[in-house]
Amino acid sequence: MIARWWERRRGCGEESAGRSAPTSVGVPVGGTVLVLGVLSVLLCLVSLAVGSHSLTLEEVAGAFVPGRTTVASVIVWQLRMPRTVLAVMVGASLAVAGVVMQGLTRNPLAEPGILGINAGASLSVVLSMSLLGLTDVSDFLWFAFAGAALAAFLVHLMSVPSADAGPARLVLAGVALGASLRSITGTITMYDSVTFDSYRFWVLGSLADRDAVLLVWVVPFLAVGLVLALVSGLTLNALALGEEQAKALGVSPRRARALALTSITLLCGASTAAVGPISFVGLVVPQVLRLALGADQRRLLAVSLVAGPVLLLAADVVGRVILDSGEMEAGGVDRIHWRSGAAGHGHPAHGGERAMRRVRDAAGSPASETDGVRLGAPASQLRCPVGRRRAFLVHRRAVVVTVLALAAALVVVAVSVLFGA
Repeated sequence: MIARWWERRRGCGEESAGRSAPTSVGVPVGGTVLVLGVLSVLLCLVSLAVGSHSLTLEEVAGAFVPGRTTVASVIVWQLRMPRTVLAVMVGASLAVAGVVMQGLTRNPLAEPGILGINAGASLSVVLSMSLLGLTDVSDFLWFAFAGAALAAFLVHLMSVPSADAGPARLVLAGVALGASLRSITGTITMYDSVTFDSYRFWVLGSLADRDAVLLVWVVPFLAVGLVLALVSGLTLNALALGEEQAKALGVSPRRARALALTSITLLCGASTAAVGPISFVGLVVPQVLRLALGADQRRLLAVSLVAGPVLLLAADVVGRVILDSGEMEAGGVDRIHWRSGAAGHGHPAHGGERAMRRVRDAAGSPASETDGVRLGAPASQLRCPVGRRRAFLVHRRAVVVTVLALAAALVVVAVSVLFGA
């Protein structure tokens, strides 16, 4: 019933605006999944071959032969295989969490860190470093996850008294709590140089030096979070129609938000604890997929499972080869292309007013008609810039720059691997 209703209403009120606009470019879901799946497999092979000691494809294939103990097999299984699997899991988790977050808030500019989860994990890590002297990732893993979970719980607790107000209070509570936690973190690191030296490497977000033990600890949380997120697809579609419409379809908005928030907490908390705060995946992937596939949350959640690993694997591989000596963290690769493309293109941290003005211009409506774009307004009351394809082009220039840069780097890496350079 919800699925049929959503198909009828996914125009998101365009009829009330007196004109129609496509919500996607008509890319087939099956073909998209196939292409992204093949690309993710190729990137996994490149990830196993590229590093400080590059391997040929023959050496990588030989590492999978049972009973052979060579230098290549040790490198593949002990160093690069856990890193590659963790990149796949974390990439899928962050992308899915981004889809859920944007569907929950009905805002295409939202990303998982807006709930203060990254800030909670960061403060917990800083406290464990400063008070307990922990420096290894496996030592403060549980502190980071506990801080992320506690921050999410506090945000939910602050938003419960006026849950009927929609997602606006949830987001505002997350932003306020995140700012407070970040200020505490900055104060501690300002006066504790030893903690700052250890913290600054973790906060960049890196997949390096992650072993199989850490992978075993975080995979159960990621798996449960992915299941909960995939289950919430229909309820997110119902919430996109507005609170009253969702209730008429038999969906409890409070339960739907609690389920979505639980999945976001598990996915972002475990991912941040394992690799640090890497939030660009949860912001870029849903934007690109929504352009191609439309606003159906079920499709976005399914395709983001393979799109997220592609982006994170690509960033990790580029970080290994972009420097002559050593490597750049995946979060650092993100900051190179994302800050250059998004500095004035609508990310909440880089000018929310400009973002709203661009969305209003894309919708072709005056300022008084874009009040519904603010968080919490039902989609049925919008003149629907949020439902239009053009409304999600806020980050298009940044996305194009990112894709071209990653594609060029991957071509160079692939040629060097194939020809044994």
